[in-house]
Amino acid sequence: MKKNFVVLAWDNGNSNEKFIYRDLFGEISGVLFPSLTAEIFDNDILSGIQENNIFSKNNMKLDFEGNTYCVGKLAQEQDSKGGVRDQLTDKYKTSSTISKLLAGVSLILKDLNLTDINLINIENLMLGLSINMYEKHRKEIINFYKNSSFTFKIPLKNGYKEYTLSIQNVYCIAQGVGAFYDEVLEFSGYPKRADLLKKRYLLIDGGGGTTEYFIADGKKPIFGTGACISMGANDIFEKVGTLFNNAPGQIIEKVYRESDSHQYWGSKEPLPVEKIQDYISELFQERSRHIYQTITNDLKEHLNRVGTVLVCGGIVDYIYIFLQELFNDRFEVIRSNHPIFSNARGYYKYYKLINLKKNLKKVNKI
Repeated sequence: MKKNFVVLAWDNGNSNEKFIYRDLFGEISGVLFPSLTAEIFDNDILSGIQENNIFSKNNMKLDFEGNTYCVGKLAQEQDSKGGVRDQLTDKYKTSSTISKLLAGVSLILKDLNLTDINLINIENLMLGLSINMYEKHRKEIINFYKNSSFTFKIPLKNGYKEYTLSIQNVYCIAQGVGAFYDEVLEFSGYPKRADLLKKRYLLIDGGGGTTEYFIADGKKPIFGTGACISMGANDIFEKVGTLFNNAPGQIIEKVYRESDSHQYWGSKEPLPVEKIQDYISELFQERSRHIYQTITNDLKEHLNRVGTVLVCGGIVDYIYIFLQELFNDRFEVIRSNHPIFSNARGYYKYYKLINLKKNLKKVNKI
């Protein structure tokens, strides 16, 4: 049996993996999990005493290329440092990054109750790259995934089941631009948000590893205004970790986000939740000032024509309130309705937009 996706959007972030797809009822759905992996030995004597070895969001384990990978929350739980993030500029071709794609697709199949199939086909895979890597790696990532095929196994009720994922076409656009399309387009590809379509605005898209920004006028980005700050949320978590016996950033993030008072690192005392949260809040406030100063120094006169600042991306919950205070004297400051998924949603909508344009060209030829 086979499942075919006409389009699947994947935002391979530094903090989280995000997927957007249409469910069996035609509704837009999303999958989200931490962008972490851990390679394990599945023949470990302890693996036999697991209470539940069935693939799920909290138990994403799969075999790929002869290795067993824990992905997402399971990697955070099983790895001694709370999981591994891919930091390579060409991470898209590493087995650990591919395992995140396979885990995301498997989670979608489980959500769709389609785990009994064995062949998965993606007609159009929508991807993105940060602005600072886009020009260098765009063609490479398209060529790597286009017409590709990956075979893997996941644990189900009756043991491991093998799947083959095939990908036909691949599109890649710049991160930030994805968030831009999410704000100005419907999922049909037609325009939405008439207010933004009539304005010139600054878009700030902050994630785990980078913060992109550019100015747009309606649906048209203004050339020469796009740039990337090579800092996001992850380096702040790592910096705070150095204050607590060099605790890994992934563990510090878990303490901060979940107020988890049961995390330890190099001490019989648990990591202090309130102290960590206070430190991180101060650092995000400093980061917001840095973003503000960088943008105002970089764009200068361009900002004179801007009336609105739109803040997107997974870092929104951390910095929006600070950016609002900084920009508020000159601009209206608003936030995305779907900040974490904004790029993935935009990648999906971009496919719909180009498909609309193709269909219009066909109609005009008749």
